Amino acid sequence: MKTISDIVKVAEQGDVLAQYKLGAMHANGKEVKKNLAEAAKWFQKAANAGHAPSQYNLGIMYEKGLGVKKDSAEAMDWWRKAAEQGHAKSQGKLGGNYKREDRQKHKYKEDFKSLLRAAEKGDSEAQHKLGYMYQMGEGVPQDYEESAKWYKVAAEQGDVGAQINLGHMYDKGQGVPQDDKEAEKWIRKAAEQGNPKAQYDLGSMYALGRGVLQSDVEAEKWIRKAAEQGDPNAQLTLGVMYGHGRVVPQSSAEAEKWVLKAANQGHAEAQICLNTNYNKSEGHKQDFTDDANNLLKITEQVSPLSWIAFLVVVLLISNNISFFGWFIGWFIVVWLIGSTIYSSAFHLRNYALAKMLNLHSSTNSIYIKLIGMQLAKILLAYLLISLLLK
Repeated sequence: MKTISDIVKVAEQGDVLAQYKLGAMHANGKEVKKNLAEAAKWFQKAANAGHAPSQYNLGIMYEKGLGVKKDSAEAMDWWRKAAEQGHAKSQGKLGGNYKREDRQKHKYKEDFKSLLRAAEKGDSEAQHKLGYMYQMGEGVPQDYEESAKWYKVAAEQGDVGAQINLGHMYDKGQGVPQDDKEAEKWIRKAAEQGNPKAQYDLGSMYALGRGVLQSDVEAEKWIRKAAEQGDPNAQLTLGVMYGHGRVVPQSSAEAEKWVLKAANQGHAEAQICLNTNYNKSEGHKQDFTDDANNLLKITEQVSPLSWIAFLVVVLLISNNISFFGWFIGWFIVVWLIGSTIYSSAFHLRNYALAKMLNLHSSTNSIYIKLIGMQLAKILLAYLLISLLLK
């Protein structure tokens, strides 16, 4: 049978079960003189090591002020730790409030505490993560200034992700004054370390002349570097450059090759570009306008719901409509608004793509017409609502 001195010796070597046993012995006065402060000390050691029963007992001591200063928040904190390990009594102490979102919030709190300690010791990864938490408001109130501060500390140590994020914050003026040159400086640092996203961003800055002197040659150089590393945005852009012979020799085969690479990664604009700009069986560029015209013809076909909407309007105007008609009327209103939002988003994206690709002006006018048709649907919905509310 182990003596008290044996148990103490094992406990001092870090054995959590021995620490828990010593805490229980001192709490109950079993084989030793009752000493709640000593009990709390040993429970604390085991609790810090993740021992759930010790965490529960320590929570009880904080709840009642036994051997420690009474602290309900600290008690809840230890019960949560134990509850996360499935400790039933701790979950019972927390009651019905122990939901998944509570665990998630607590996890963020614990993550923040540990990250802050590491960040203050100079850990660049922790500094980067802290910057992200402040930027996104995860576990802490959203604070762009604090986010930029931690990103900068990490970026100065060479953290690529922090350099990119800091560059974007300077670009948008989030937490720091808007400054194109500072944005270019940090994005360049990341690009020079081989990050494809930063390389694409730097290429885009050269193409637009933001923070640097405009240079198509430099733009192509950095965009190509990113494309060769698999960045889908860069691959699409490089494909467009080959399609139009901008900076590089015009080549439908090269254009299709790069756009296809982006499309295969799920890039939506690249997939649209393939469907509208290239005939894969013939391997040559088609007129985007033909496809836009086809889309317009499909859109211009009046759907059955549009005819029903028109009929409901006529019946409402003539005050000759049943309850069923009222139901249909509101159904049509919901459909008109929903389909308009969806269709407008799709057409606006395609219109923006057409502008980006410098396609024929007639294509742009077609998409403007398509968007105009969506506005007409909104007007019809407004008319229906006005009549239904009479």
